[in-house]
Amino acid sequence: MDPQNGASGSGGRWLSREKLILAIVVPVCLALLTAALTWWINRPKTELEIVKLDVVPGRSEGMLKRGEVTMVPPKIQVTLRNIGDQVSVVTGAELEVLDYAYWSQCQPGAGPILVSKSYDAVLPVEPRPHDTIAVKRVAQEIAPKGTDQFEFALQLRNPDVPGTFMYQLRVSLIRDRSHKIDAGVAVVGAPEVRNSNPTPKDLAASGEVGECFRRLAIDYRRVQEWQGERPAEYSQ
Repeated sequence: MDPQNGASGSGGRWLSREKLILAIVVPVCLALLTAALTWWINRPKTELEIVKLDVVPGRSEGMLKRGEVTMVPPKIQVTLRNIGDQVSVVTGAELEVLDYAYWSQCQPGAGPILVSKSYDAVLPVEPRPHDTIAVKRVAQEIAPKGTDQFEFALQLRNPDVPGTFMYQLRVSLIRDRSHKIDAGVAVVGAPEVRNSNPTPKDLAASGEVGECFRRLAIDYRRVQEWQGERPAEYSQ
């Protein structure tokens, strides 16, 4: 036997076997890849769309002279639409403090500082920039193609100091425990916002009261420049 012919014959048989294997494997791989891509494109999807973000101001109810005053906390309301084709669940939220101001009560008797019994989120007094308030006990299901609205009621952690606490908050929702959705920026005042813009007479006052009003005027103008959703009452 000619060794060269034998080697050539063996090589020819090996190449034929390789081509046969490729002819089987390649179509199978392509079929699997096509099936995977088709499933990925047509898979059930959960997708939430922010419809709007609203702020409801806090208010006091009852008779102050009788001591029967209850504070209704300010609220951030979120309206969502599920544009996916399966149920999506909001499982949490984060309120990031973008800015903060304290409108002091320069003269006594400006209003009661009372706190309701229960709220969904608690606002810190004197927060640092980018402090985050986690709201973990949320279980809001939004059906496919459905729209839902819910709210976060806010109270102060330490409401002992009289005055108004203003917050610029970035609201984020946690969808299905892992996906974060930016719901927008809200401007919130707690426990309630009164007309805190000092008058010329207030600014001309002497002593500590006058200094307090002048500081208040600076903070008031700064808050008016904040970007975000707010009730019309905050801009009076």
